[in-house]
Amino acid sequence: MAPVTFTTDLPDAEGLALDASEVETLGTLWDAALNNGEYRLEVRDDDPDGDHPDYEHEVTIAHDADLDHTIEDILAGEQYSIRIRTQTDYVTGEWLAAEEITKLVPTDPPVETDTEPTSVSIGWDDIAEFRGSYQIRRRHVTYDRDWELVGTVSDTTTSFIDETVYPDKEYEYIIRTQTQWMFADSDASETIRTADLELARRAVPPRGWHTELEHPSGTTITPQILDGAQIQPRVNALPETTIPVPKDDVHFADSYEGIPMAVWKDGDRRPVDEVEDVVAKPDRDELVGVGGTQLERRVQEDIIAEPAHELAERLIDEYTDYETEITPPDSERTEALAQDPSTAEDWHDLTEFTDLSEIPIAINDDESRPELTNSNILVDMSNDQLWDSSGSSSTSGDEYAGGSAEELDPGDMIERVAPIEIEHTIPEEYVRPAIRGQSESGNTQITLTLIDHETDEEVASQVIWAGTGSTPLFWSAPEDDGNLADLGYTDEWSSGDIPPGTYRIRLEAADFNDNSFTADLVSLHDDRYDYLFDDDTTVPSDDDPYLDGPAYKPDSESVVVDQYAAVLSVAGGTLDVEMDDTSGDQAIAISNDAVDWVEASNATTVNGEFDDLTGELFVRITLSRYGDAGEGETPRYGQEGQAVDSYELTAILDDTPIVLNRDLDGDLDEEIAAVAEDADALYEIRQDDDQTVVHWASPGQRESDRELPIEDYEVTKESRRILHATVKGGRNNVEDEEIDAVAGEAVSLEEENIITGTERVRSAEDGTRYRPNLDYQLRTGAGGLDIRESGGIADGEELVVDYEYNVSGSYEHDDYDGDPRTEIVEEIPQATTERACAQAARVLVDELHEPRYEAQLTIPAGEAIDGLLGALDLEGLPGGPLSVYEVDETPAGLELRLGSRSRVSDVVQQIQSQLAATSQRV
Repeated sequence: MAPVTFTTDLPDAEGLALDASEVETLGTLWDAALNNGEYRLEVRDDDPDGDHPDYEHEVTIAHDADLDHTIEDILAGEQYSIRIRTQTDYVTGEWLAAEEITKLVPTDPPVETDTEPTSVSIGWDDIAEFRGSYQIRRRHVTYDRDWELVGTVSDTTTSFIDETVYPDKEYEYIIRTQTQWMFADSDASETIRTADLELARRAVPPRGWHTELEHPSGTTITPQILDGAQIQPRVNALPETTIPVPKDDVHFADSYEGIPMAVWKDGDRRPVDEVEDVVAKPDRDELVGVGGTQLERRVQEDIIAEPAHELAERLIDEYTDYETEITPPDSERTEALAQDPSTAEDWHDLTEFTDLSEIPIAINDDESRPELTNSNILVDMSNDQLWDSSGSSSTSGDEYAGGSAEELDPGDMIERVAPIEIEHTIPEEYVRPAIRGQSESGNTQITLTLIDHETDEEVASQVIWAGTGSTPLFWSAPEDDGNLADLGYTDEWSSGDIPPGTYRIRLEAADFNDNSFTADLVSLHDDRYDYLFDDDTTVPSDDDPYLDGPAYKPDSESVVVDQYAAVLSVAGGTLDVEMDDTSGDQAIAISNDAVDWVEASNATTVNGEFDDLTGELFVRITLSRYGDAGEGETPRYGQEGQAVDSYELTAILDDTPIVLNRDLDGDLDEEIAAVAEDADALYEIRQDDDQTVVHWASPGQRESDRELPIEDYEVTKESRRILHATVKGGRNNVEDEEIDAVAGEAVSLEEENIITGTERVRSAEDGTRYRPNLDYQLRTGAGGLDIRESGGIADGEELVVDYEYNVSGSYEHDDYDGDPRTEIVEEIPQATTERACAQAARVLVDELHEPRYEAQLTIPAGEAIDGLLGALDLEGLPGGPLSVYEVDETPAGLELRLGSRSRVSDVVQQIQSQLAATSQRV
């Protein structure tokens, strides 16, 4: 019989996956489908238009080999199709295909290789082999423009020269690696600034106007200037110049965008750097030039505290090539009472933003003072009246504090009936229990339980003694420290924070204990502080045995009370306190930045002046333990904590304007203009030959003797003198103020300037809430309640009132005679205390008590003027020297507004700015 032959079925390839995560490679992976034969892998370099070439054989892999393959040395950023099939000597399977675009990586950021006024050369590294081109894209940083394509080079070129830039401008570049399928952009280069173009000094006519434009081609253009050229000087802004020229379409070409420009008038160069705008009119074009363009650079600065004039000078020096001429403001120093708390409420207000709950310092409401509180709860077993025991028995001996201790047999319990007070939160990581005791031989375990005295709930439970043998009498704790020893069988506290409260302590001996345990003292203390755990009793001849420590109080603790936010700059201060003791680590300190302190140890007075001006004054108080309780008392030392009985803080104030807590992020000219406005200062850009100079001064500091061709003027004298000022500040609240109703009459409240709708009037007896306008009428200004006879409030009824009010403060000049015409009331919500309101009122009176002259002058168009910072004392104009604070361009010429002193709105704005900045730090 002839043999029978047949061919088995061949499964097709399955699960083809491609991996393009590595550059210039393509990984392939597929599922096992064969127990015989092989896999054939082919590759095709795809065409974006679909005109694909044929597949080419890549590799053949046996059925029992690794079922993966990496295709190497292929181009980045290209799409490849991969197909695979199964095959034997007798049969082939169907093709299984997949496609993938290989990884394209960007170049590193391009690097500047050369810079000229009108060209930038850059270079970059070739990262991978690809088929395509490099696109060079540029962003104009100076004008904050979008990215634009400025050039394309082949995939083998790694450099480019950009010849379309302008002098003294900032640019950034990226390189786009482009293929037919995708692109990858590099990170931006560092900012590249083109060199400044030195305009060739030509013969400049001594009379009239002269203008030069420097074309990117290198040609200097001297346009014909028509009638009507104008220079528009500015205070707190960039100067502009309008040059009328004959009409020409070339003025609107790209090459005229930001083209360098220089302007002379009567032989003097004016502050003009480049063409900013081109304006077309029926009979002419106008080239509008701008000066001080380096001030358009972006500035990013976080300012904590810096005098305004020093900040302006520093920023201009650091960000530009300009010179500065800064006139420091005339300053005056005064003293002002900053803080003088005398009641418990005052102290609570002074520590409103200071968290005293976390430290052993508290306000004693009965004594109206801050004082050092306990940080160590020390309980002893010598007073049987304080304990309730279950099975324990007392033992005595001179080795025990107080002469006695408690013995606990297995299963015994002893609980302290008298509660203990914990006055601040002890964080879990700093809670440390300790016990002074001794054990007999065998296993011993003692557990401490903390019980809430109000609710009887167990708050925490911790094993505080665990041993396996006989021990002498000593202090034991979960960690060795000084006289505290760790038996090695107890863990650190893990029962959470201990919040302030009233507690009881229970000690329990485990049922499995082998013998009795003697407990002498138990300590539950805040381990952030140092204590002396005395282990040797002193035995006086006529008193009980005692230990020197551990003390109830911490060795020392410091607190920084809420800062004083000043209306003016803080230059120094004096703190005077009265205390019951100044020993140990006691100290007081002042600072105006909470970083550098002027401190006095063991003292009641500290004073000093600070190196820099800020807007705040801080006080740090360090309190320490003290006291000798005498023989027979445990602990003998450290039972008392220092307290502050009186406190008076005086601030030395300087009226130098400062910038506080400001984030600068914008064009430099806008930022320094904002600084100048808040500081009531002026800056002006002038030209000194080829050097641009930025001048800065306060109004009235500089005087000018220039004669201006005044075409028209108007001078107004504001005769009103501000001799009395009242400032209404921010909100405050009063709770549970008690008053007695008087039917048909007004009952005064403690505060004035009540905010309508915030009051809540209720009966002290049953809580009945009374209705406005029916039961009572609120007097908001004077602060009072008119009790209506027809209402529901009984005559003589005790009322409880809650309300919100605006704090306020006043100040009057020595010349004030009560004339209401010399009074002013301003709202400054940033002033949040009565003292801040009073100081703001004083600033208003100091600045505004003289009559104000205000003038409006018109200078004919075309006149070239500068030096606007100098106060003008013009012949024929009353009021003396007047300072320019505003310049406007009108058809008639330049309109100048001048004044002899600050306006009310300017002073108020400065106060608001100062207080708003300091409040951000609270």
